[in-house]
Amino acid sequence: DLCGLTRGVAQEVDAAHVVAMGYSMGGFGVYQVAGHDSALFDAAIPIAGYGRGTREDGSHGFAADQPVAEEQLEDFLKAVGHRLARVAKLLVVHARNDDVSSFRDAEYIVDFVNGQGGGAELLE
Repeated sequence: DLCGLTRGVAQEVDAAHVVAMGYSMGGFGVYQVAGHDSALFDAAIPIAGYGRGTREDGSHGFAADQPVAEEQLEDFLKAVGHRLARVAKLLVVHARNDDVSSFRDAEYIVDFVNGQGGGAELLE
């Protein structure tokens, strides 16, 4: 269990803070681990990250099979959104002109998390 290992190391070194940060697929991993164990992390920072699925259609180069991809994103957020809302600080870093990972999805994730009572911030 990655979160258990992280917790153990943090305790062993008497860490003042535990932060998850990752870029692109690593950003996806940040959503995964913070959504799994929100109490472990003082901050979670996905950079150009993404969730499972997308709201984008094929017109922007994402080649997403809609409505299936949007349903996958909804299911992903229903599974982890309420826990992401409990992360002390969720900073989502994303460029509006990103043509690989959807900025629109990043906005949607932030809005969803905040709708669950979170305090997520989107940084462009």
